[in-house]
Amino acid sequence: MTIRRFHPLRALAACLVAGACLAFALPFFWMILTSFKSSWEIFSLPPSAWPQEWRWDNYVHVWRRAGLRSLFVNSVLVTGSVILSQLITSTVAGYAFARLRFRGSELLFWLYLASMFVPDHLTLIPSFRLLNYFGLVDTRTALVLPFAAGAVGTLIMRRQFLAVPPELEEAARLDGCSTWALFRHVLLPSVAPGLRAVATFMFLFSWSNLLWPLVMTHRAEVRTLPVGLAFLHDEMGGYWHLLMAGSVLAAAPAIVILWVLSDGLRHLEPEVWHE
Repeated sequence: MTIRRFHPLRALAACLVAGACLAFALPFFWMILTSFKSSWEIFSLPPSAWPQEWRWDNYVHVWRRAGLRSLFVNSVLVTGSVILSQLITSTVAGYAFARLRFRGSELLFWLYLASMFVPDHLTLIPSFRLLNYFGLVDTRTALVLPFAAGAVGTLIMRRQFLAVPPELEEAARLDGCSTWALFRHVLLPSVAPGLRAVATFMFLFSWSNLLWPLVMTHRAEVRTLPVGLAFLHDEMGGYWHLLMAGSVLAAAPAIVILWVLSDGLRHLEPEVWHE
């Protein structure tokens, strides 16, 4: 039987991590409990954490009044399209930068990464004017097209392809494997954790993106969930129980999807964070 020695630094680190987790989780649990309260109970003194009467109809009311069904459909379509396009472009670009050698490849890669340091607010007006020129304002296409490719996904996938042993690719080519068959049946299964990581990052970004959809959409039919909740706050400024119910409905899919997809983050090559 092995007896582990007590390490004060490890115990302190564990306490700090537990305290940070509690600090992040407490507002979320408070939001859930508030969503089941009545309007008068929220502002009662002294405040109580647990609802005296669980109001399940708050969710029904906010679902019907805010039109959350349409907002959910738009968010799912936009987020799914962004994830799919990012997976395609990031995988192809990552493979090209990792395996193909051509003149100026390194310079092009670092220029591509430099786009990560350009603030989104700086490109907001030029992107709006460009999409407005093509008549795409107030459409779902305008919510997807600017985010169809990105440097973060390319960086992750390039590191994943570099981690695949070159001998595996050489053996496949000796067996008569074409470039597409090699990419589809040999390399893609080897970089599956990177694909899940890219999907996770893109989901978190697109699902919670507020600024760009707020600028690009005017009709309620094409608004996404964050924009709809922002307008709901203006319409129901005093009905905090309904606002909390809407926020819970918006956060629930994100938590589930993040739990499903986050497994890829644990299997990433460590060097990807030190590129």
